[in-house]
Amino acid sequence: RFVQINWSNREDGFAVGWDVHGDDQTGLVRMEQQLCPRFDQGLSALLIDLDERGLLEKTLALDTGEFGRTPRINGLGGRDHWPCCFSSLVPGGGVCGRCGWG
Repeated sequence: RFVQINWSNREDGFAVGWDVHGDDQTGLVRMEQQLCPRFDQGLSALLIDLDERGLLEKTLALDTGEFGRTPRINGLGGRDHWPCCFSSLVPGGGVCGRCGWG
């Protein structure tokens, strides 16, 4: 089985995705006050639930994006696209949490 969750804009067009260049408000404020708390709560709840049910070892949860962000903050208080680097979070599915390899 495969489940995909996309995080995109609301129906009214307000951007709730991770594209934080700083256009609407300071990118770092949006990350700290909106995006990261929601993501942390949802992912934590999923992983805890899978672990408590004994399903985490056989369920791989993959969180990734299509590009990373520049290490420097731009003039609008956000970060620009950096396609040469991105991060992935790969819990469960037998992946060793201490060393990163199964």
